[in-house]
Order: sequence, then structure tokens, then C-alpha cells
Amino acid sequence: MERLLAGRSAVLFTGSSSGKTLALALPIGPALAQDRGATALLLYPMKALA
Repeated sequence: MERLLAGRSAVLFTGSSSGKTLALALPIGPALAQDRGATALLLYPMKALA
């Protein structure tokens, strides 16, 4: 979590329903509040969710 809050890249590997989206979304909110031009890219394996 420290890497994400510091603005560094991170890769998360966990099982389904383990909170990955929340872990990735937490640093996005403050970044958008500080810079309206900030962007984020979240990639999800859709086949695994089918």
C-alpha cells in the first residue's frame, strides 16, 4: 500500500473478492482531487471473472 500511496507502480495478485479494487482505488481519489488531469488505468482479467 505504501508504494501506491507514494505514486509508484504496483502489481497485485490475490484471489477473487479479496479487495484488489479498493487497494488500487484508494490512491486514485487523492490524486484526482489534487490534479484534475490525473489518470489511472486499471486492468482486470475478464476471462477469469466469466
